[in-house]
This record gives sequence, structure tokens and C-alpha cells, in this order.
Amino acid sequence: MSAAEKPMPQDFLRLCLERRVKVQILEGGRELVGVLQAYDEHCNIVLNEVNETSYMYDEKGTPLRTTRQMDLLFIRGERIVTISPVDESA
Repeated sequence: MSAAEKPMPQDFLRLCLERRVKVQILEGGRELVGVLQAYDEHCNIVLNEVNETSYMYDEKGTPLRTTRQMDLLFIRGERIVTISPVDESA
């Protein structure tokens, strides 16, 4: 397989455009689910209709889960750990 045929992250992102994706980011145990609207060569992405879930622990070690909704969100590619399509049929 030549370098020209090697799949790139942008190829996957192109397939996910206008679809719901789940994004895990580095800091704060955050998970985002939203519709992928745009991306660039640095894998920066723009999501709309975003639901953010954060997982944290209180001082006693009890897990806490918080959620919030956002209309539009820009995420730097360097902060992204994973991007996966959301199965809408489940």
C-alpha cells in the first residue's frame, strides 16, 4: 500500500459529517455527543446540538456525573482522544 492510499483521520471525519458522533477529550473525564459540522487538517472539529457529560469525584471519592447542553462547540484536535459514530438505531 502506498502512502497515497493510506487512510487518514480526515477520511473518517468526512464520512461522519452531518452525523452524530461521540468525542472523548483529554481533560476532566468529558464526553461529548453532537452532530459533526466541520473539521480541518489539524482534526479540529465543530459540533452542534452538543450534550456534554463530565465525570468527576467528590472529596469522599463518590462519582459525580454532570451534564449540559450547548448549541455549538469548537474542539481543538490536540485535545481529542477518540471520535466514534453514534448508533442512532439503538
